[in-house]
Amino acid sequence: MSDKCPLCGNMRLQDSLFCADCTKKVQTDYEVVLPEGVDSEINGTTNSVEDEIAAEPLKEELSFKTKTAKEIATEASKEIADGGKSITEEPVEANNYNKSENYPENRNKKGKKLLRTALVVLVLVGAYFVFYEVVLEKNLERSAWETAVKENSVDGYLSYIENHPSGVHFDDAQEGLMNLKRTEASVWESLKESESTSELKGFIAQYTNSPYLPLVETRLDSLSWIVSLKTNSAESYYEYLEFSRHGDLKGDYVGEVQKRYDWLYQSTPIEDIELDSIRSTVSGFYSALSSLDHNSLYRFLAPHLNRFFDSGGASRERITGELVMTAAQTDNLRISFAPLLEGVQYKNAVNGFYDANVPLVKSYNDGNRDILIPGYIAHISLNSAFEINSIYETKPYSGAP
Repeated sequence: MSDKCPLCGNMRLQDSLFCADCTKKVQTDYEVVLPEGVDSEINGTTNSVEDEIAAEPLKEELSFKTKTAKEIATEASKEIADGGKSITEEPVEANNYNKSENYPENRNKKGKKLLRTALVVLVLVGAYFVFYEVVLEKNLERSAWETAVKENSVDGYLSYIENHPSGVHFDDAQEGLMNLKRTEASVWESLKESESTSELKGFIAQYTNSPYLPLVETRLDSLSWIVSLKTNSAESYYEYLEFSRHGDLKGDYVGEVQKRYDWLYQSTPIEDIELDSIRSTVSGFYSALSSLDHNSLYRFLAPHLNRFFDSGGASRERITGELVMTAAQTDNLRISFAPLLEGVQYKNAVNGFYDANVPLVKSYNDGNRDILIPGYIAHISLNSAFEINSIYETKPYSGAP
């Protein structure tokens, strides 16, 4: 006669506590010896009671385990259903199973997290480029255009065109550039005949990259030289030298200007009595020369001159006589001489002589107008009596009278 196993529910022999499979597992896994025989003559009801009584010692023997008989039966049932795996192996295998099953899940979670991070970065980068293209680029373009309009210069419009070839004001910038080019050419045409250094400096400041810039700079340099020459003073020549030194002028005339500056700059101490005497002689001489006053000329000349302009040495009588005769026999222009006495520079030479440099303006009458020629410098040597011992001049330009 058979009955159901209390552990797995399968059929068991009447004289056994469990079925054959459960008996084997209990003996193997828990090292428990089960009773091998039970009286078969007891009825079914008695057998059930006896079975429970017989199983009681087994339950007490298994009480050192953490699991109850019911839990053992439940685990045994699950183990048998899973293919007969060992009960003691289940926790390890369950852990391994959970680990192997959770690993793809964890990896998927990490992958999803990285994917979300990458998407956030892409969104931020995309947003930046959209901001740059749509917002920032428009602001930069507007600012560049406002700057170009404010400056109204070739450089300003060129900068806008180069940096914003697709800008909304591209055509306006090109039109503004062409207008400036036309204006630039027109201004240069007018400056060709201009004698205003301020106008030339204004052109250089406004048209920094103009193709006419070298021509304007050359003309500015020439006009600055002419201004210095007309003023014909140490101060005017010094100003030209300083402008050239700082790059404001090309300095094509630096050599000539430096020489004239050295002649007219008073580098040595002066005595008022000496300076007044020199000025008196210079003034009287040029006044007599302008009027060809023989007697006055004679008074301001030394008895013998080493040089008289382009002539060699001669006595003062001969020199004054030749001047009067030449003026009477020819119809040459009557030239007047006006020394700039404030600019007289002198220094003491050897043997009580004085070397003086005198800025001078010549003039003559041409029909109904007087022609002034500035820029002369007279080089005069005087003896101790302040009489002219030698005289010659540096002209402002070749061919000057």
